[in-house]
Amino acid sequence: MKNITMIGALWTSNFGDVLLADLLYKKAKEVGFKVRFYNVSEKVLNELNAENATFKELINSDYLMFIAGGYLSEPPSNVSRWALSRYKKIFMYADIFKLLGKKYYIVDVGAGAIENPLSKFILKRFVENAEDVILRDSKSLETFKNLGSKKDIKLSIDYALSISNNKEHYATNEKREVALHLSSHKPKLNDYILKYFDNANYDTWFIEDHFGEYEKIKNLNPQIEKILKNKIIRYTNYENFIKTLNSFDFILTSKLHVGILSSALNKKICSFPYHGKVINYYKEVGYSDLCCENILNEEDCFKHLKYCLNSDPVHIKEDILKRLEIVNNLFEDIK
Repeated sequence: MKNITMIGALWTSNFGDVLLADLLYKKAKEVGFKVRFYNVSEKVLNELNAENATFKELINSDYLMFIAGGYLSEPPSNVSRWALSRYKKIFMYADIFKLLGKKYYIVDVGAGAIENPLSKFILKRFVENAEDVILRDSKSLETFKNLGSKKDIKLSIDYALSISNNKEHYATNEKREVALHLSSHKPKLNDYILKYFDNANYDTWFIEDHFGEYEKIKNLNPQIEKILKNKIIRYTNYENFIKTLNSFDFILTSKLHVGILSSALNKKICSFPYHGKVINYYKEVGYSDLCCENILNEEDCFKHLKYCLNSDPVHIKEDILKRLEIVNNLFEDIK
């Protein structure tokens, strides 16, 4: 049995990163690999129900696989410090594998704009020395090409969409109408949204993708308690969260992977993104109209909400879902 060590930005428990790590972990095990994770927090390790790799186990692995996490997009400040920090936590292990004459893979990652010369140098080498590079969207592909790399890069789609092939696993008897997945980053927008649903006749609930988000929202938007009347679904784990999503007809969210999962489950979606990667996803799958980038006032918000509520459920085209096979085929090819 061959060994894979997976590494990503898994030192914190981010919903989307844990989701993707688990889906890729399960796929690798299904094909027949022994899989461990490196540089992962104890909390995430428990969520994944997986093994942690020691450094010795990492360098003795047959393959190293770099997976999801926000380590391929520069922050707005302290960019050089960020580049060095990410080199120590992530990219250094690619160089070690290269020195050992071993293969590493970059699988289903996304990338944002890279401008800093040090970041460009590190990432260009990271890409060019990889045995295979698979990206999840066209914008990320453009970013990597702008590094000046001549690497033949493959374009897949976010692997979270793979749950569309296993929807029966997330079936539920619960039937609800509207899920509000609000962001504490946008309290003014939350005011508009809560006002809209306070005056609308919908069965409306609050859902969270990590524990404690409701309390943050309530501190910023205290009216939520009265409007939703304690109709809150707390986060426990990602599988239960997907079942929660599946119980709703309509899902409002600002997050990337909540939107991706909702589209895989063929839900009505309304997106108010606060990150460019969210906009990239809806553009990639042909649903830019459900993604409202600039909410300037209450009227704009209400118009977008009304539009989304009257839209059809999302159905991702087969030619897009077929791109998932690029990731699946990689595991088959290297086993």
